[in-house]
Order: sequence, then C-alpha cells, then structure tokens
Amino acid sequence: MSGKGKNESMRAVVVAGNGRGLVGVGEGKDANAGGAVKKAFQNAVKNFDYVERFEGRTIATTVKGKFSSSTVTMRPRPPGFGLRAPPSIHALARSAGIADLSASIEGSTNETNVLKCAMGML
Repeated sequence: MSGKGKNESMRAVVVAGNGRGLVGVGEGKDANAGGAVKKAFQNAVKNFDYVERFEGRTIATTVKGKFSSSTVTMRPRPPGFGLRAPPSIHALARSAGIADLSASIEGSTNETNVLKCAMGML
C-alpha cells in the first residue's frame, strides 16, 4: 500500500522455445503489461531445458504428473495425429517441437500450475 492506495501490478507467464527440444517457462511481474512480458520472456530463456523427443515428433510414453491441485496426463500419438491439448500445453509442446501429442488436465486449470507440472514431466 502507498499513500495513494493499492499499487497496481501486472503478471505474465511466457513459454519460449526453439522448436527443436529447448523450451522454458518464465514468470514476470511489473507495473505495466509490456514490462511483465519482457521479464517473463527473460526468465523463460534463463529456464531453458532440453526435452527428449521420441522420433523427433512426440514423447516416448504416457506420463501423468501433479503440481499443486493440477493433474496433467500426456499421451504419445501416431504420426499425423497433431496436437490435441489445452492451450497452455499446446503452446509448450509446439515450442518444444512436439508435433503429435494429446493431453488432459484434471483438477485446477491454473495456467501457471499446469505449465510447471507439464515442464516437470517433460
């Protein structure tokens, strides 16, 4: 709190990747949206991690993980199936270069928790 009342703050979550296995998730906070996105992108690049891809297009096996109250299940799919997943996981998979995958979320659909869970599983 300040003498003028509450201080307004913006928050952003960004997924960044090179499309060939490197992917990162970053969070940023700032007084304006542009600054929050810039900080989030910088944090995503700092958090780059390599994702192992099966045949260069999907994950090797079905995985299920939990973070906070979000449970994510990701399944490999045959060539040409495409990405059938919630928007946050779709962005993460596309950034990592995964082309054939299906995923589902149980429990909380909070994007930050879902992305942290998915990154931990990959």
